[in-house]
Amino acid sequence: MIISFEEVFQILDTDVFTKNQRRLKDVEKFILWGAWKDQTYDEMAKASNYRYTPSYLKQDVGPKLWKLLSEVLGEEVSKINFRSALERRVCLQASLNSQKQLKNLEIVDNNLIQRQNSKI
Repeated sequence: MIISFEEVFQILDTDVFTKNQRRLKDVEKFILWGAWKDQTYDEMAKASNYRYTPSYLKQDVGPKLWKLLSEVLGEEVSKINFRSALERRVCLQASLNSQKQLKNLEIVDNNLIQRQNSKI
């Protein structure tokens, strides 16, 4: 399954909001984007034109973000493994959506059968 960063970000942002009633901050999205592209914190800082320093990203925002995502996703999340954790989360979401669609189809089928039986 191929998924874009924006799709992943929307899922994470929704999960964080559902659990903590807050949205992901711009700097957190920036770190996620950099990690998505396998960048180091130094590379991320350079990409931000040093709007964020490497130490700020690595020692302040990064650890807090990985802790937050660990709590939200229910598993240990780090800069190194977050893509794997996200893939599991996306697969879970797809599975839940499929189950919901199947239930909806079953309800429609049951309603049709009941209508047909009432006409007999």
